Amino acid sequence: VHRHAIDQMQKSLTAFQKIRWEDEPDAYMTWQLSSDEKTVSEKTARLADLDWVRAVQCAHSVIQCGATEDIQSGLALAILCEQACLSAADAANVSLASVAPNMPTTMHDSYEFGCLVWDAAEKNGLASAQRIAVQNLGRWANEEGTIPNPVLERLSAACFSGHGPVRYTAAQALLDSMVRRREDGSVQLSDIHFDGRNRLEKVLLEMRLLEGSPLALVVGGAVDLRTHTKTFLESFGYRVQEATSATQTMSLLREGLPIEAVFIVSPVLEMNLGDLTQRIRAHPGTAACPIAILAASLSRGEHEIAASDVRVVMGSVPPEPTEFADILRRMRIVTQSPKIDASLRNTWREVSTNYWNERQSKLVASQAKGVGSTAIDTPLGQLHLIRMAADKSVAMPKREQASQNFVQSVKQFGVLLSSETVKAQYDEYNKRGPDEPDLRIALGRILDAIEAAKGDRPWDEVAP
Repeated sequence: VHRHAIDQMQKSLTAFQKIRWEDEPDAYMTWQLSSDEKTVSEKTARLADLDWVRAVQCAHSVIQCGATEDIQSGLALAILCEQACLSAADAANVSLASVAPNMPTTMHDSYEFGCLVWDAAEKNGLASAQRIAVQNLGRWANEEGTIPNPVLERLSAACFSGHGPVRYTAAQALLDSMVRRREDGSVQLSDIHFDGRNRLEKVLLEMRLLEGSPLALVVGGAVDLRTHTKTFLESFGYRVQEATSATQTMSLLREGLPIEAVFIVSPVLEMNLGDLTQRIRAHPGTAACPIAILAASLSRGEHEIAASDVRVVMGSVPPEPTEFADILRRMRIVTQSPKIDASLRNTWREVSTNYWNERQSKLVASQAKGVGSTAIDTPLGQLHLIRMAADKSVAMPKREQASQNFVQSVKQFGVLLSSETVKAQYDEYNKRGPDEPDLRIALGRILDAIEAAKGDRPWDEVAP
């Protein structure tokens, strides 16, 4: 029975994966358990939904008929986690323990099995299950800093997920592994380094910009069409960030905005819709983000690019209210991103804010002791180099060295600073530059590097 359940689970999941992204009508019927868990009701469904229901039923059988610490049981649990998040009123309360309460204690307490659940969820594109698996792996991020290497590797990999909730949960778990308790009960952060530490801090910068409502990016060269789309999105509970051109779009992505949906409204300045779609998709933060292309017509090349990306939906411009609602419906189908609510977004923002406050206090303390920051792969390290380059009380050779170190940092790790911090450097340069030639040299090199990283000037124009 166990072997048969595994075979049928894998067969049904494979069938589901083949057609999961297709926008087909709800032409079928399935049964749904009511909230009282005692009665069932009929529910319309797509053909893919029927395959998914079969996979879930078989996953239940795999767990109930003798789950073991193997990849098949890991896949079964990942499927059940995905289903629990899809059907739960509050996905934040879903956990491995709540999904499989009768699972043997040895499996529940095994980080090796927890890793198998993540591996299965990641391999099969089950985004909600990935978040639950990462949340479970966070249990081994303890205060003694003895997080097992397989767990650390998977949490680091999860920071590169195209799904925001997955990488935010991973970042929170990794922070837990860095916490140390002081004797007075307060906490401090360790300076442990691991592969992906730089990526962790970029995710933490992104988390700091979260708010209770999801953020959508609207790109378009026509202000009236952008406003039209923005109004619709706000009526559906989105916050909206606008971009007028391809250059501004890529600049906003580099700033690490926590974007959950992109709307490209034709026409767009500087780039055709197909190339812009590929550029957005290539960015880590929007790798799995749904993209809507709203255009009166597309070229053959643009249409081929859009059709080759399962997470792209198309609509006319300007869309009518009913069509816009359908666009959002199709975007929800193709993204399958974990369901999250305002409380989770606010929690992640608070986690990030606390982290940066702690890092800032450590930087201030080290500067008070005359200790320089050598962590050029962090936002605070880059900020420290800027401050040294702009400080006229510091000898000019050290200021030049700081600006040169900043250039190398940006070449290796990109600009890790917020847009507000970058803008403040331009203001400082314009204010003091006319009267301070040394500042023009040191801070000018830094600003040139920032512009080169954004693609606004070639690197060979930046002083080494």
